[in-house]
Amino acid sequence: MEEILNTNARAVLEVLRVSQKHPTAFDVYEAVRLTRHRIGLATVYRILHQLTEQGLIKELAYGSGYSCLKWIC
Repeated sequence: MEEILNTNARAVLEVLRVSQKHPTAFDVYEAVRLTRHRIGLATVYRILHQLTEQGLIKELAYGSGYSCLKWIC
């Protein structure tokens, strides 16, 4: 089943796709803000959660509340 992604979600996914490392949620937020100037941090977190639930990305937990994200498409 193909999921329909809005412009913000596509921007978040693109940041993860082109990343050379496993960025944190805040790293993703800062990168997305370069093109989506009005996007909020809460929106990025919500999108990351949705993309994780859809199986498009994976959260890599490193303990102490620190985690990074990985594009798995």
